Amino acid sequence: MLFGTDGIRGVASYFFKKKLAYYAGKAAAYDGAAKKVVVGRDTRESGQAIEDELIRGLADGGAAVYRLGIAPTMTVAELVRDTGADYGIVISASHNPPEYNGIKIFGATGEKLSEDEENEIESRILDFWNTPQCEISGNTPQDEASGNTPQDGINGNTLVGDDAFIVPYPKKGEISELFDARERYRERIFARFKPDLRGCNIKLDCCFGACSVYAPEIFRAAGANVTALNAKCDGKRINVGCGSTNIGYLKAHMSNSDFIGCAFDGDGDRMLAVTPDGFVADGDSILYVLTLYFRRLGILKHNAVVGTQMSNLGFERALNELGVELIRTNVGDKYVIEKMKECGYVLGGETSGHIILNENGGGGTGDGILAALTYAKALKSMLIYPYEIASLYRAYPQKTLNLRAPVGIKEKVAGDGSLNALRELCEESMGSRGRILIRPSGTEDKLRITAEAETEKAVDDALEILGEEYGKAIEKLRVES
Repeated sequence: MLFGTDGIRGVASYFFKKKLAYYAGKAAAYDGAAKKVVVGRDTRESGQAIEDELIRGLADGGAAVYRLGIAPTMTVAELVRDTGADYGIVISASHNPPEYNGIKIFGATGEKLSEDEENEIESRILDFWNTPQCEISGNTPQDEASGNTPQDGINGNTLVGDDAFIVPYPKKGEISELFDARERYRERIFARFKPDLRGCNIKLDCCFGACSVYAPEIFRAAGANVTALNAKCDGKRINVGCGSTNIGYLKAHMSNSDFIGCAFDGDGDRMLAVTPDGFVADGDSILYVLTLYFRRLGILKHNAVVGTQMSNLGFERALNELGVELIRTNVGDKYVIEKMKECGYVLGGETSGHIILNENGGGGTGDGILAALTYAKALKSMLIYPYEIASLYRAYPQKTLNLRAPVGIKEKVAGDGSLNALRELCEESMGSRGRILIRPSGTEDKLRITAEAETEKAVDDALEILGEEYGKAIEKLRVES
């Protein structure tokens, strides 16, 4: 299976050795399925080479391409609709380390593809793999001029032998640079909530990712006084010790004069916030403030917010006290979006910082910049001072233990009956105020064990017991295989 919970993802050299980028582009454009495609990428070193191969595949299939260059995921999603494209494709591994990369595909509505649509494209890719096409070996015009051969984008080693994959520059399709992408995206999101952040000192941790070239300018256009951290396009340092998955960096750089700090991930579809006194507002905390704001605006439909199995029990109870229901889905923002679309909900997200705003039918993906702008405006307009955010509700202690487990093993262990019986016993010991969630990661070779309870001791006790037993099971299967 190629598609996980957030597109196709893996160590970047995989995309070259398996000819995956080219085949993915060709599969998307197959038989006229995509006549026009918007393509963007984050700052990873492997991104340019993967983009070139992807676009060659698209053009070889007859698609016209709008190339954005470095752009956040949500910019691609917005501009699919703005340009009337059939698909949007993002080359990014989101919050993963620099050596990873990935391919996310959006449909004409700016929403991630359904599983049926992903399966259709995946089937075409596998057909290309299993039925080698007649390809011409030789350098592209650019390579012939420079004397260079394609690089793997990770360690600079030239791919040779079976790994070499050079296709001629396509004659089909057209490739255009969309130079006004930033302005188009800004106009679309400003039209939705008209952010006014004049007088607000805001720190932005762009984590050397795609938001580096977008977020500071957009916040300044909203009137904020911006201090931009890690705002260089540096693919070697993307997500390394900074950003939403390493929130300690922003936390250490907050000062009393700041209104709020916001940290993005590599492709900008996640956002977490930090207050001047060091409180970290995760996705649940951000959603709670936005729930209050949407209620004030009178746009919270069906008195419900969509979260996932990871959403905190304390957050759920706080919503219930407002008369708002929390609707839980499987982990993954695409499941949140599907539920919102199915039932007409307007607000949803994940604890990790994917925030989906769907107040007017827009918002086909998590949008860190829009979420940050709206969150800051909500705090300002409702006169919620940053030091008050931590006391809005009490979150239950929640911890996640990540166990290394490859594909096949992580799924098998997660479904083991005897281990699940042990999980149920641990959960029963917590009473009605605790939960345990076991799930194979959809983006990494890990089994995740999450425990949540009223006390930190109950969480730690459960993780100690389960970590040992699940770890033994993983190691046993690893040895047997």
